[in-house]
Amino acid sequence: MDSEDGYDDGILREKSKQEPNMAWVEKDLGGIKTIVESQVGVTGYNTYPFQDIEVVGKYRWEDYNTTKYGKHQGLELDNFGFLSGTSGAAHFKCGKNWKIQMLVYTENYDYTEDNVDDDDLVDDIGNALGDSYVVFTLTEDGYVSVDVNSDHTGIANFNIRKDGSRFIFKDSPAVNNEAKLVVLKTWHWEDTNEPEDTEDELWQEGNDDRNDNNNSDDDNDNNGGGGGGSSGTDDEIVLSDYLFFFAGLGLLAFAFGLLR
Repeated sequence: MDSEDGYDDGILREKSKQEPNMAWVEKDLGGIKTIVESQVGVTGYNTYPFQDIEVVGKYRWEDYNTTKYGKHQGLELDNFGFLSGTSGAAHFKCGKNWKIQMLVYTENYDYTEDNVDDDDLVDDIGNALGDSYVVFTLTEDGYVSVDVNSDHTGIANFNIRKDGSRFIFKDSPAVNNEAKLVVLKTWHWEDTNEPEDTEDELWQEGNDDRNDNNNSDDDNDNNGGGGGGSSGTDDEIVLSDYLFFFAGLGLLAFAFGLLR
């Protein structure tokens, strides 16, 4: 319907519905091990909060567990002394439209507080049980680089850049002790009016559609494991259709004989 000023109100209303409502939406992507393995192709499900990942030297996956931050997957970079091997190092750079809260923990007491360049950019910093830690949030082009024993070229001893220009730590000395990297939270910048379905949600929607067409009881659904094929109830429905069809043919033949 046209309004008094000559514009089509329906079109205007439709356009207003399509205006994006952009916001940071928290995403549960698992922990740092899950994210790294998905991005480098170890697993098949891909999520991309980082635009660059490099992990070299000696490292291991070991959970980080504290009362303050709970339990999370951790990437521990091992430290080796002279002639004992190559120590661990890692570099993570935040991707476009992502925001990532991370924690770096070291077994070097006071290291984070002694070497921070701009503590206004950190979420938390301190010591715990003789160790030290820092919590920070990376945005696009922000990165964290840790080379615990200065063994690798191209990865800084301890640099954390919050975004494209602001440094939390810069040109810090080597940690010279074990260090652990943890992903605490991730957010994605997206339109909250029209959220995109994740692969898990799409799978669940498809599974729900299949269940709607399956009239078997709950116990049979649970035992069936979501596999393909027709259910027993579907077979019975098809068989009854055939019986009705042939019964109808018989009645028609009988009626035709009477008429003759």
